[in-house]
Amino acid sequence: MQEMIKATNLYFGYSEERENVLNGINFYAKKGEFIAVLGSNGCGKSTLAKHFNAILVPEKGQVKVCDMLTTQEDKLLDIRQKVGMVFQNPDNQIVATIVEEDVAFALENMGVAPDEIRKRIDEAMEKTGVYKFKDKAPHHLSGGQKQRVAIAGIIAMRPDCIVLDEPTAMLDPEGRRKVLKTIKTLNKEYGITVILITHYMDEAAQADRIVVMSKGNVVKEGTPKEIFSQVEMVKSLSLDVPQTSEIAYEMTKLGYKMSTEAISIDECAQQLYDFLKG
Repeated sequence: MQEMIKATNLYFGYSEERENVLNGINFYAKKGEFIAVLGSNGCGKSTLAKHFNAILVPEKGQVKVCDMLTTQEDKLLDIRQKVGMVFQNPDNQIVATIVEEDVAFALENMGVAPDEIRKRIDEAMEKTGVYKFKDKAPHHLSGGQKQRVAIAGIIAMRPDCIVLDEPTAMLDPEGRRKVLKTIKTLNKEYGITVILITHYMDEAAQADRIVVMSKGNVVKEGTPKEIFSQVEMVKSLSLDVPQTSEIAYEMTKLGYKMSTEAISIDECAQQLYDFLKG
């Protein structure tokens, strides 16, 4: 499978910081993958994410997007058309007073033909479930609806990859559910590579692969089952595990053997059923 993004020996530090925020990071994302990035506050997740579309560039090492170095200034537009960013607060990305105008904003600045803009924004609003709000003012929408408008604006640019930095952190459970459903649809049905930074373990559990960061380093990576079955390791990094893994872990501590690899609700329920039945 083709690599969409590759970071090699990546170092980066902010001038006001005494130490590097990123310390020799190696990271890759293959085309069509859904990757969740986990780590406690201050571990460098957001700093890493900003390197993926050249908001930041390495002090040492390199980041490539489809074999284009992010330090190549003449490739900056191409890179940002390949990789779109969605941030925690959708209000920071919404610039227009009408939803469809906001979705069209980037395309107009890119000089896309009017007929093509109309086609793309309608398609993007349909994909993200906000078409019915197209004539509304964004400030009248809920947090989850505004976040989906922000995602639609990125989708309209037709990127190959979307990087989402804590996109559900400010949302209620229903808003989180709808945004995650949108993200999964874009990944599974449209083949868009997704890199999701999140503190919610139930969101990470739905990814293809999890990358765990600590103190500016990648310390673990693997499938959700591989990562969350290591409950003590995850907790040692000041992170939680899905409630399903927590149940199995606590039951095992009490002497009732349950697999912590059963991270879905159905798998956990089946284990509990088998235990009670037995």
